[in-house]
Amino acid sequence: AKATNALGDIRMAARGFANITKQFPNSPLRLEAAYDEADAWSKLRDWPQVIELLGVPTGAFQTAARAAEPGNEFASSGMLLLSKAYLEENDPAEGETILRGMSTAGLSPEVAWERQYMLCRLALAQNKVEAAEADATNLTATAQNLGARTRGMSMALKGEILERRGKLPEALACYTNNLMDDRLPQTI
Repeated sequence: AKATNALGDIRMAARGFANITKQFPNSPLRLEAAYDEADAWSKLRDWPQVIELLGVPTGAFQTAARAAEPGNEFASSGMLLLSKAYLEENDPAEGETILRGMSTAGLSPEVAWERQYMLCRLALAQNKVEAAEADATNLTATAQNLGARTRGMSMALKGEILERRGKLPEALACYTNNLMDDRLPQTI
């Protein structure tokens, strides 16, 4: 019963955010509300609804995102979520198109890393392993100053890519170096 209530709460939240975008089209919070509505639907794994909310050029999200400053947190998070929705709906090519067309001006290092990570996943989903390897080089470089978890995720994905390319010694080195990251706290 608790899970059902939580799902109902998420649906109610999504509807509340939708009301904000419809009733207050000139609100400075419209972009945030449009993103939050799509994010709520993503928690319900309703990917077609997420695509509808974030992808329609004349919709609340796209309209507000075009008017936002470069690097706006909600605009960039929305584009990342839209690309994930396309990946979940087995249309990774469209997700890649979204991210390749996304402006990188003003992105925080964390969002720039998320973009590179998603580009690698989208390329792998399309079996474009060489492109994924090129993106992984940028991914690991972007991750260098973002913490152990981000570096670890980057190296694990790069190892997977190298493994799929048949570069087993390089993949093994990636995995091994990932486990022995000297920047992680050492415990005995």
